[in-house]
Amino acid sequence: MAALTTCAATISDKVQLQVKHHDPHWKESARIWTALIGLPSTKKSPIINAAVAPLAKIDSRMVRDWQSKRAQWDALDKAERAATPEPLQNRKRIEDTTVEAMQEVMRGSTEGVLCVRDELSGWFGSMEKYAGGKAAATDRAIWLQAFNGGEYAINRIGRGVTLLPNLSVSLLGGIQPDAIRRVAADATDDGLLQRLFPIVLRPATIGRDAPLPPVQAVYEFTILMLNGTRAPGLGLRFDDEAQSVRQKLEARHARLMAAELVNPKLASHIGKLDGLFARLCVVWHAIENVQAITLPGTITGELAGRVADFVRVFLLPHAVAFYSGVLGLSDDADRLKAVAAYIIAHRLPQITVRDVQRGDGAMRKIAKADVLPILEQLTALSWVAEVPGPRATSDPIFIVNPAVHSLFAERGAREAARRDAAKEAMREMFGR
Repeated sequence: MAALTTCAATISDKVQLQVKHHDPHWKESARIWTALIGLPSTKKSPIINAAVAPLAKIDSRMVRDWQSKRAQWDALDKAERAATPEPLQNRKRIEDTTVEAMQEVMRGSTEGVLCVRDELSGWFGSMEKYAGGKAAATDRAIWLQAFNGGEYAINRIGRGVTLLPNLSVSLLGGIQPDAIRRVAADATDDGLLQRLFPIVLRPATIGRDAPLPPVQAVYEFTILMLNGTRAPGLGLRFDDEAQSVRQKLEARHARLMAAELVNPKLASHIGKLDGLFARLCVVWHAIENVQAITLPGTITGELAGRVADFVRVFLLPHAVAFYSGVLGLSDDADRLKAVAAYIIAHRLPQITVRDVQRGDGAMRKIAKADVLPILEQLTALSWVAEVPGPRATSDPIFIVNPAVHSLFAERGAREAARRDAAKEAMREMFGR
């Protein structure tokens, strides 16, 4: 995903796909935002640095060229400077930048840039903690526009009006789970977070000191060639088969958003996948035709089908893992699953409020006031039956339906094995 995001940023925004046959106004360019989510041990920074390196070389050359032209312009006398247009920055990459500095870059960078943030917590924080309420809202609005692309007018007292021809930014960065949980809890819910592709990283494996595979050179060549990609005269279109693939994907996303157990933030992200699917199709099409002087004008059903599979098999599971796992936003569903897993893993004949609160780590987060509603939900699902406690003041006891253990025997065995493996790993780590 880091490499795909870099490729997307390299492709000119002039390469546009008309998403529907009969809607000339809905067009998408290759512009995507990706967040690599994991602990420091997941090697987020090396992944990002390796993916961005070829584009960084291109950008470095562009910076040196602009600096040379700027120095020549600065050396002109006042009259000559007034008659000579100011050299504008034309960039492909920006890093630790303020909104004002980004706007300055975008005056001359009309084909889109990549914003690289080693730590996205700083990017989010600059919009929430380090700016006043009104300024924070303004910064967020600018970034939301940068996700969409297109003209953007800036009005400032003393500076007048500046029209950015194309405020278009792809985004790639890393963030730790705890940090993004704080962001989700504290940030304004305007859909900014849901525009990111969340990629939940597994723990890093031990590296090998081995020669780089040939694909590294192919990737660097691809970035170099994508930087010169030209759009066909009439832009890109889906063929009839590709339109059918897109419509089926759109219908699937609509069904997912309507599902009751899908929390609102995940549903909001799924709602953006229709446009993001089109953007990914542009990326695939440009990469696979990277040696063409001008891109073919038609995206085929075969290519659209592979991108749809990528969304379904890779991106959607990561989104579910992020919103339901990392963020834990769907509290009722997650808590219900945690208690159910505890019952079948331990083959409990009965369960009480105290049992839930003394369960595993995930269950200890559940306040007492929230436990009874969960057990009542399990009662409604016929998992348990409520009986009075031994005293009038006692909490009720919930007798587990024996059918649960027979129906979920295999799942229970897997859950018990997972818990045992975790305990064994802890014993091995701490020597007891």
